Amino acid sequence: MAKTSMTVTKSEGGESLEYDFILSPSVAGFLFPLVVPSLVFLAPFILVSFFPNMLTSIGINVSKWTLLLGGLLLTAINIGIQEIRRRSKKLKLHIDYLVFSEGIFFTSMQKVFIQDIMTTELTKSVWERILNLGTIRIATAGTDGYEIELKGYSDPDEIVKYIAVHRKEGE
Repeated sequence: MAKTSMTVTKSEGGESLEYDFILSPSVAGFLFPLVVPSLVFLAPFILVSFFPNMLTSIGINVSKWTLLLGGLLLTAINIGIQEIRRRSKKLKLHIDYLVFSEGIFFTSMQKVFIQDIMTTELTKSVWERILNLGTIRIATAGTDGYEIELKGYSDPDEIVKYIAVHRKEGE
């Protein structure tokens, strides 16, 4: 999250809305869903490269270049799907509330007033600490669980700090 505050004005239905920040998840937050399937898709090519008679011994006659092209095609499709998933999530921070929206065709939007937030929980795994990511869970008054779970956003400490600062200002 940028250190300086920027104001984004968006007009919805003739009414003007101003957000301090509009954030999308970081690409680094989607590395695991990108890398692991890619390795799985390319595993047949890698195995055939090291063991050339592996598939022919069980009766499958496929060129290793066909396996490479198939793996690359599936990897490209996976990258496209993950990028669409990443871009379909938006966190909009306003002084009084935050709006979390996700989806392209079927969208859902959750609006939470900052004064109603009772708890924010930030958890980071080892990899998330290295990549400066984390998972933020937000609970509000009147609920028994977390209403919003934000995964893959850069500088999660700054997001939690923004919420805490604006929660104190309104009290």
